[in-house]
Amino acid sequence: MSNLQKPQTQYELTPMAMFRGDLDKMDDELRKVLPPEIPIEKFKRVTITALQENADLLKADRKSLFKACLLCASAGLYPNGKEAAFTIRKGKVVYTEMVRGVIKRILNNTDVVKIKSRCVFTHDLFEYKLGTDEYLLHIPNLDIPVKNIEKEFKCVYAIFTLKNGQEMIDVMPKYEVDRRRAISTGSHLTFWSNFYDRMARKSVIHRLSEDLDLEIKYDDEYFENDEVTPENKQYKRLPQPNISIDTEQNPPFDTVEEYKEPLQVLENETVEEPF
Repeated sequence: MSNLQKPQTQYELTPMAMFRGDLDKMDDELRKVLPPEIPIEKFKRVTITALQENADLLKADRKSLFKACLLCASAGLYPNGKEAAFTIRKGKVVYTEMVRGVIKRILNNTDVVKIKSRCVFTHDLFEYKLGTDEYLLHIPNLDIPVKNIEKEFKCVYAIFTLKNGQEMIDVMPKYEVDRRRAISTGSHLTFWSNFYDRMARKSVIHRLSEDLDLEIKYDDEYFENDEVTPENKQYKRLPQPNISIDTEQNPPFDTVEEYKEPLQVLENETVEEPF
């Protein structure tokens, strides 16, 4: 009888299995940054689904992937392609907010209770006056269809209504929208080409929100080590205002009809948005 023993089969963890393990080790850090209304298990499930739908994220720089997860959690958003998304730029994972994500953060963390945003085209009637009595009038021309959104685009505006009834207004003409598009390294992708009007709305909403305290705050020293991993680094969320809004009376998206069809992330596309 042979004394030879069968060699033991060695199982190698897949990149996804390794990431699941690393994500589980980040539970304490995720709880520190996630707002109370987002369950940690749901956030992790959505994150794993995002990586399953784009496996290239697992091949990118792992430090940047951890950072993207913490930034997304700190913002109180899900990386589901509707509120936020993970994309790849130059081998690193980039955290990107969608239009719905920007709106959600504004409504959940500021005194803003209603958001309106519209694009103005060449055949529309549009009047805008600055001064002590700010005034905006927009009458769309429904008789003339818009055949080329980008060529017939004139400007885009956003109106924020605060709890006290005060309104904040910003108007962004086409040349400013195009300037924002030009400084984005993702401008050559179909994101801007196919969704010019939605990207324009996001631009003006984002600019108007700069007057609000919406910065995602974290201690950057925890990301300085190139060997950052869940085992050797700790993350924390710095104090930031959290003015909650009654979402039953002010649902995050029902007040903005344009965003009922969310902007989708195109598979295998990489996008950088500097605004």
